[in-house]
Amino acid sequence: MELADTMVRSVQRNGGGDGPQTVRAQKALVRLVQARRLGPGAQLPNQAQLRALLGFSNDSLSAAMNRLVELGFLQRRRRVGTTVADPGATPPGLWRIGILTSSPWEEFVSPFDSQLLHYLQAHIGRRLCVPCIYFHTPGLRPAVPGDRRPDFPGLTADLESGVVDGLMSRFSVDGESATEAWDPGVPVCYAGSWEEAPCGACIDYRELVVNGVELLAARGCRRIGLVSAAPPTAEFHRFWGGFTAAMKENGLSIRPDRPVCSGQGPQGGRQVAAQLLALSPRQRPDGLMVVDDRICTGLCAGLREASDYRPVIVTHANHQAPLDFALPVTRIEVDIDALADRAVSMLLARVLDPTLADERVYLPPLAVAVARKDRRICA
Repeated sequence: MELADTMVRSVQRNGGGDGPQTVRAQKALVRLVQARRLGPGAQLPNQAQLRALLGFSNDSLSAAMNRLVELGFLQRRRRVGTTVADPGATPPGLWRIGILTSSPWEEFVSPFDSQLLHYLQAHIGRRLCVPCIYFHTPGLRPAVPGDRRPDFPGLTADLESGVVDGLMSRFSVDGESATEAWDPGVPVCYAGSWEEAPCGACIDYRELVVNGVELLAARGCRRIGLVSAAPPTAEFHRFWGGFTAAMKENGLSIRPDRPVCSGQGPQGGRQVAAQLLALSPRQRPDGLMVVDDRICTGLCAGLREASDYRPVIVTHANHQAPLDFALPVTRIEVDIDALADRAVSMLLARVLDPTLADERVYLPPLAVAVARKDRRICA
């Protein structure tokens, strides 16, 4: 509560007594220190130079510098002037980070989405920034072609007024044309599974599916089927390429009698179970790589209820939101906390230094765990 109270008081000061120009001047000074890599003891330009460099009035600069001195970011030294005290002392509540996420009532909100939202907020707060959530509400207002912002009520107004300093997106934001068709004027980072995000932290589904195929092959499986929420797409070429390469590396082939199955959520998993049971016993895969743990719950339930067909099953799962399965399942887990931490770090680095180039990083899965019905055993 002490940290939360500090942030609230800081936000109240920034939005009230300090005034918008003072807050903008504070941000400009912090960015100047970060961009020039000024360490403790480094001297800032004098006020006349700062006025010419940053474009603020003497009153705004003086108020901003006083506030940063009070917060321990700057210090004043007699006969020396204003110097950097601690470039890592982020003033609490100075930066406001928007999070674009699914509305709670959207059809396919998953445990992964809710857990990721929780950890994104937590890591933004731990860095003394203010998270602002914008829920996806498509169709609420007429959309401008190529602009997804109307789908997030309040976002456009906050961007235009300078309230938001950076955006953390859970959405692919117009797919491959994101950087051209959706320019919010602030740094944007992505967190999730979109492999072609212009900037952000992505789950390494390539390594995940390669590990899964290797585990199945080591268990003696020769007819491996891939169960995914969607058919192959260009945006997930690393994932599909990884599956093909892993099958080839293990001396296996993808044949027409073992098609890639698809489905959405537990009901989709039951549909996949029905598809597999419709095959002759000789055509059925002896091993399944299931990319979505929710699909896996329905798949396992469908197989257990309807037959004695028991393939070896490996699935992607979330370390912080584990699910139970009706059949033995080997789980390859993703650390949602680490994913959020990396994405927030990348975004805040760009908020502090807008000259940083965009980058995309892939987070590998954790060690394998084995889930047997109602219990979970770490291997």
